Amino acid sequence: MKKIFFFLFLFIYSQIFAQLNPATKEYINSEIKDTAKLLKKGKIKPGYYVKGIDTTFTFLIDFKNSKKTNSHLFCVEVLGNDSIKIIYPKDINFYSVNDKSYKKHIANKNQFFIEELEIGKVKLYSRAKLPSNSKNLYYILFENEKNYLILDADAQDIEIVTLSSGSNGNSNGSATIGISSSGQNEKFKLFIKTYFNGCKSVVNMVRADLLTITDLQSIVSRYNNCSD
Repeated sequence: MKKIFFFLFLFIYSQIFAQLNPATKEYINSEIKDTAKLLKKGKIKPGYYVKGIDTTFTFLIDFKNSKKTNSHLFCVEVLGNDSIKIIYPKDINFYSVNDKSYKKHIANKNQFFIEELEIGKVKLYSRAKLPSNSKNLYYILFENEKNYLILDADAQDIEIVTLSSGSNGNSNGSATIGISSSGQNEKFKLFIKTYFNGCKSVVNMVRADLLTITDLQSIVSRYNNCSD
């Protein structure tokens, strides 16, 4: 029976890996091959994950900031006696550990988790650099919209991209929104003026350089609680 379970595990494991690009496969392999080392890359905390309508309360690893990439590629359920279960985006819809929440996102057939930063009229998510994509991204979803605005915070010039998405957060195709100006800071100001004009105090603070792209979470939080 143990042999059957073992080979079934290997089959499922290989099927999952077959869908990953080579850089991601190599990275995940290096991270999970040593259970003892993997457990030291974060702290074991109470958490839960959601698959369909089922919620499982368990213990998960809350990875250190230096291992943030792991949080976007997989989560680790700790079963006891140094036994763990690696859970991939294809397996679940959402997981939460130590007050940090991650939802599955699919872009051009690539699956990963994006971290939930703000929830309200505007939802804000983030994604750290991945082996297959070296960009740190912010995902913005406005109320009653089905499209994410995606900001590359590290780029010399901010690229604002809309990805059409369904109710499950899948993304299919992309198109650049035309916002032209000189310099990253000026383009960000124009972006805020265009999309956050429902809150004049936020627009004015960004215009006065009191808030910049590094304050995006604060900007979204202020907008969600704006009384202008």
